[in-house]
Amino acid sequence: MTMRFNPPPSWPQPPAGWTPPPGWQPDLANLPPVPEGWQLWLPDDPAATSATAGTWPAAPAAGETVPGLAAPAPAAFPQPTAFGTFPGPASEEGLHARRGATRTFWIAIAVLVGATVSTILASGDSGGIIWTGGFVFGLVLLVRAAVAYRAARRAGAPAYSSRGWLGAAGGLVACVAVGVVAVVSYAAPGTVLPHVATGVGSCWDEADGEFLEPVDCGDPHAFLAVEQVEVLDSCPLEAAWYVEADDSGYLCLREDA
Repeated sequence: MTMRFNPPPSWPQPPAGWTPPPGWQPDLANLPPVPEGWQLWLPDDPAATSATAGTWPAAPAAGETVPGLAAPAPAAFPQPTAFGTFPGPASEEGLHARRGATRTFWIAIAVLVGATVSTILASGDSGGIIWTGGFVFGLVLLVRAAVAYRAARRAGAPAYSSRGWLGAAGGLVACVAVGVVAVVSYAAPGTVLPHVATGVGSCWDEADGEFLEPVDCGDPHAFLAVEQVEVLDSCPLEAAWYVEADDSGYLCLREDA
């Protein structure tokens, strides 16, 4: 005997002419409770079900009290996508919105990773500016991607698969990993970053109480390299400290607190 799906009045109603595929079951966890005694499946025979169907009200009008539903019926029931399992083609608008959300998300990931890497590679103080701008722009794009995804779901687009969510999580993890590398690179004692000068005009500060390390001149420092010489005796009188130069000779340092 052929059976038909008989949703309670408090549930969203399926589209006209919709037939559940073999093995389909409603998602009871995300739907209002089934009224006591209600049969979700009835024989697809009007004569056999007329008596049973007559004992229950039809879909309620706006403001009418529904058996099993505490609040009055809303003015318009949600579309069948509230079931989460109704098969059928998604709207073109929803699919387009979901593609846009996906594209925005991956652009945000690229911006965040690029901004973090640029922080390390950029020269001078501009690294901080690039990092701040890229970080803020990337976060804005992430928020826009989330909003666009919610709009796509409301428009009928299907949810991401497990593989899609796994890829998104991988992108976020990559952002965090690159960010950690950038922070550790700055925080590690004795690390000379590519944008920190080490010649004449460079700035130096104490590291671990014994050694001197080059630092950005915009940061706190104790010494300034004023001259590079081949013989220490050639350093000017004001330069009472020195470090070995990268190429040859010595860098003469004076106090510059």
